[in-house]
Amino acid sequence: MSLINPRIESSQEPSPPTGVLGSDEASTRLQDMELQMTRAAMCHQYALLEYDRTVCLIRRGELLEEMELYHRDYQQARLHLAHFHPEKVQDLEMDLKAQKLLVFSGYQA
Repeated sequence: MSLINPRIESSQEPSPPTGVLGSDEASTRLQDMELQMTRAAMCHQYALLEYDRTVCLIRRGELLEEMELYHRDYQQARLHLAHFHPEKVQDLEMDLKAQKLLVFSGYQA
């Protein structure tokens, strides 16, 4: 089960955000997937920064596990978003790249 969005499970087939669902619910689901991707990407980046600055091997191991979970959550949300809104994936990923450059450009490992 996803740590970020417990409603989405990797073994679960995505349910359509349009047609069967009302437009408000479809819009909310779309926003949830975008938020899950954004949150996972940014948390992964923060964990990576901490990993690069940490010398404790135990903590580095914990951070590797965290980064793997963030990566899985990101990929899971991306899969759902690409299935129903493929045009949104590229736009969101370009926005995320720009956000990361803006937020993390001052950090040095």
